[in-house]
Amino acid sequence: MVNPTLIDALRCSFLHQEMPGWRESIASFTRSGGYSDLSDRIAQVIHPTLILWGKAEHVPHFDQPRVVANHLLSFMQHVEY
Repeated sequence: MVNPTLIDALRCSFLHQEMPGWRESIASFTRSGGYSDLSDRIAQVIHPTLILWGKAEHVPHFDQPRVVANHLLSFMQHVEY
């Protein structure tokens, strides 16, 4: 039997695919190379930025929601508005 929590996580992770224009946007993103070469552009980001990435391309906010929430709270406490 499949874990119901996993089913809910999968449903949530696919919701964005129902948005108008999503297919065209993901095709354009893929053709552009996606995230393949950001190393030289990361330094150009001038706003406070938090990047969270899960293991093996999983969705970190589903894999470890408390860890992600703690990172978000910590980040927001140090950001000046």
